[in-house]
Amino acid sequence: MASVTSKARIRIRDPTPADIPVIADIHFDAFGTNVAGKLLSPNGVTAEQKKRFAASLYPLPEPTIENGEMILKVVEIFPEGVSDDGAPGEVIAFAKWDLHRHPRTEEQWDVDIPMQTLETLGEGSNPEFHNAFLRGLHLKRKELAKGDPVLMLKILCTAPHRQRLGAGWALITWGTALADQLGIPTQLEASPPGYPLYKRAGYQPVGMHDLEVIKTFGGIREEGESFGENTVEDLGPLPEGVYRTSIMRRPARTKAE
Repeated sequence: MASVTSKARIRIRDPTPADIPVIADIHFDAFGTNVAGKLLSPNGVTAEQKKRFAASLYPLPEPTIENGEMILKVVEIFPEGVSDDGAPGEVIAFAKWDLHRHPRTEEQWDVDIPMQTLETLGEGSNPEFHNAFLRGLHLKRKELAKGDPVLMLKILCTAPHRQRLGAGWALITWGTALADQLGIPTQLEASPPGYPLYKRAGYQPVGMHDLEVIKTFGGIREEGESFGENTVEDLGPLPEGVYRTSIMRRPARTKAE
């Protein structure tokens, strides 16, 4: 593995078919270290789960009124002194957004998603936790966004061994720049580690999804793992054993702002 310093150059680009397995690995490596990721795949992530995730991203699905227009970007990195002229770099991060350019009626946005099963999620998954966690986030998301135009940041992941090189920040600011250009707000769900980074980018908490993960689902909290204690000042007390995901929103900004 090439050594990369903070002086390495990064580039945001559209993904190619060859990037998709790498994206899937980054996704599960990044989220598999926290309590939610471990509960979603209690026995480890299977090849079938990675395959299904990859298929959900690429080829990009056709835009729909319900889901909007999917945008997928990757960050590749080039070690200091290495040219990026025509040569691929190392893909170290990616982000997925859903863009809703136009207002939607309540009938169009207030659409439920079905409960997931082992058959729909694949072997090795945990449907009970999936429905409580990810479906719960979906319900919070639509409750707050409703039918307004919005750029929804759905996923942002950096490879664990390539963090603190600016890849995540580059993707965040790419998205906020697009939203500002379109004159629409952006919204996301932040894990505890991502919360301060998103606040620095101008996102503010507007809601939360608290889920008891220890007693109810048998989750194990690793030493030093944050369940959302860094959000208490903004969002209120965090009960013991509860994992908090923060719903955050950033209004569109003009050049003067």
